[in-house]
Amino acid sequence: MTAQWEWTGEADIPSRVGEHMPFLEEVLSQLERRGWEGRDYFGVQMTLEETLTNAIRHGNCRDESKRVLASCKLGPEEFWLSVEDEGEGFKREEVADC
Repeated sequence: MTAQWEWTGEADIPSRVGEHMPFLEEVLSQLERRGWEGRDYFGVQMTLEETLTNAIRHGNCRDESKRVLASCKLGPEEFWLSVEDEGEGFKREEVADC
């Protein structure tokens, strides 16, 4: 089944703590307009906050010459997110399984 996206958003975010907030607030506003609430809303909020903050702090090491690119899509029952930073990256197989 192919998702029917009702809203898409993109942001080019400077690597300064807090600069992700306008994008986060816009996404959360779009969720609210579509009736997302409870655990689903909280899950997206937490995912966005952690992912964007980690990209700024750990990926780009707060280097203000680097950017974080974020893109998301929202449907009635689905949420898709892509976040790219300019950090060195990592090998997934070397990251501990929580």
